[in-house]
Amino acid sequence: MKEKTKKPFYKRWWFIAICAFLAFGVIGTIFESEESKQERAAEEVAAEQKRIDDRNAKKEAKKLAAEEEKRKEAAEKEEYEKLPFYERLKKENEYIDDATFSDGKLTISKEIKTYFSDTHTMKDDVYEIFEVMEKGFKDESVNEVEAILSTTLHNEQGKEYVDDIVKYRYSRDNFKELDISNFKFYSYSETWRIMNQADHYWIRPGIYNNIDPEYRSKLRNSATK
Repeated sequence: MKEKTKKPFYKRWWFIAICAFLAFGVIGTIFESEESKQERAAEEVAAEQKRIDDRNAKKEAKKLAAEEEKRKEAAEKEEYEKLPFYERLKKENEYIDDATFSDGKLTISKEIKTYFSDTHTMKDDVYEIFEVMEKGFKDESVNEVEAILSTTLHNEQGKEYVDDIVKYRYSRDNFKELDISNFKFYSYSETWRIMNQADHYWIRPGIYNNIDPEYRSKLRNSATK
């Protein structure tokens, strides 16, 4: 009886099955790897597009905000220009609290809330409101300007009340006679000049009596002109 010849192992079914299994596994891995690459590439493209879209959206939002701000500023400017000149004067000058106009007379006023001394008021506050007066005369409808300074006082019972302490008034004709640049230069340190050149001034007696004697001596008409 002849002995059966054994097949080489690489011809046996189990070896062929193992090779086929490995071959399918390798092919599957190759296809899966390629598919993953395509998915990652698609994700990266989508992410980049999203960044571009976000950047463009921000630019557009910024542009729209800038346009809206310009429209708002234009509307505010239009409304502001509709205001009477004395209202604009009040808004543009922090020093004054109020400005009114009637029959050619502009009245500007300031309540002094931080009061240092009577002399300080005559030297500093008188000059500061004079600068606003100059701006008031730039409107051709103004024939005269009265400046009023007030502050908190105390009566005999010790109660507080706000009342006027200094007033002065210039007519347009009188103001036009001033060499305003030189006048302001000298009046900055010698504000008694402002009072003396006014058509009219009034200083509350209690304030007048407490002013520095040298300053008081420069006033030509004592407490009232």
